[in-house]
Amino acid sequence: MYPFIKEGDLVTLGRIDLARIRVGDVIALPHPEEGKLIIHRVVRIDRDHLKTKGDHNPVSDGWIERESILAIVLRVQRTEKEVKQAHVVVQRLIVLLSRFLRTPRVRLKLYKTLLIRGERY
Repeated sequence: MYPFIKEGDLVTLGRIDLARIRVGDVIALPHPEEGKLIIHRVVRIDRDHLKTKGDHNPVSDGWIERESILAIVLRVQRTEKEVKQAHVVVQRLIVLLSRFLRTPRVRLKLYKTLLIRGERY
């Protein structure tokens, strides 16, 4: 989830109504292949399935069932400072950049441009 959530950040998770998940939400789920806990952004939604992707990852995690979602990210704390949740428009912009911009260096530069307005996830 770099650069929006960084190594060492303290992430607070909470329960979520699975029917209320929307594109741009940052959620916690078991990795589809490895089973370890991952925190990724929802990039697409179908009726019973959704796709998630780490903001800096080159590809999505593939389609997963809604029921596999464990929690939603409620808060991110970075060295005594809270990282605020981005406005839904910014979340959707991050999703679009993540899905369609394949050059990691350019994508990261655009992400960092979004961060100029303040630390957000």
